[in-house]
Amino acid sequence: MLAEYDAGGNLVSEYVYLGGRRTARRDASGTGAAYCYFADHLGTRGGADIVL
Repeated sequence: MLAEYDAGGNLVSEYVYLGGRRTARRDASGTGAAYCYFADHLGTRGGADIVL
């Protein structure tokens, strides 16, 4: 997991990696929405929004 912080030290987003590829992101502000990332067999990237 990798975290992104702003200049004030506040958490902005968390990123989840699996097998060297980004698989998810969660925003810390607002709704705390989660985003899932995927790729097909050709490496074409896509994503989906998931609000928890």
